[in-house]
Amino acid sequence: MTPQEILRHAANLIDTGAWCQKERAQTEQGEWTSVRHPAAARFCADGALMRVCGVDTLAAHDPPGSPIGQAFRALTKACGMNAIVYNDEPGRKASEVAAKMLEAAELLDKEAA
Repeated sequence: MTPQEILRHAANLIDTGAWCQKERAQTEQGEWTSVRHPAAARFCADGALMRVCGVDTLAAHDPPGSPIGQAFRALTKACGMNAIVYNDEPGRKASEVAAKMLEAAELLDKEAA
């Protein structure tokens, strides 16, 4: 999967109401869980990227040039700050996070052209 595909799938996941703050993943009851756990129902920005890629941690799958690493760095660039901080800001909305994911995908598309 390309970084752009990861970002677009993650944006779709978040935009369908599966978004949270402060935890990478939560159950429907708002309890913390692993992003790969079957009960995971809501995801923060980096949690959504991990869910789409089927990994439990971003760092372990972030060698230079890895698709998930490129996706996260593009998202951070689109946010103008660390994507995790952007996601967790008070008052932030899921639609804003999803829009930044799509913006990041567009940035990568332009760089590849």
